[in-house]
Amino acid sequence: MKKLLILAGLLCIFFAKSQTPHLNKSFGTKGFAPVYAGDKPGNVLSEVILKVFPLDDGKSLLVTTTGNYVQLSRRLESGKLDKTYGNEGYSESVKIIQVFPAGAAMQTDGKVVVTGPSDFT
Repeated sequence: MKKLLILAGLLCIFFAKSQTPHLNKSFGTKGFAPVYAGDKPGNVLSEVILKVFPLDDGKSLLVTTTGNYVQLSRRLESGKLDKTYGNEGYSESVKIIQVFPAGAAMQTDGKVVVTGPSDFT
């Protein structure tokens, strides 16, 4: 009985604190912004988006892979590549052994850490 009461209490707290999601229609076009891996539709680079980090200024930082390389790209609020970031919107690429890194996280200082095996030869 005690476990049931604890479970019921936790569920009440969860539902009381949960927020109703809503679509921000001022974002992009009616709330949606297409984000293409690469700079345009068609994904000619065969890029895969692994992780998206929303930034405070409305931009986004994406962790992407192309073959056995991982890189970051920054996107504007519209979803388009931010060509003022790094090299035409991309960071330097790092060769990795696996096609996909193990994970990625953003530190409190805004730096991104990508984990996984690499070949630094």
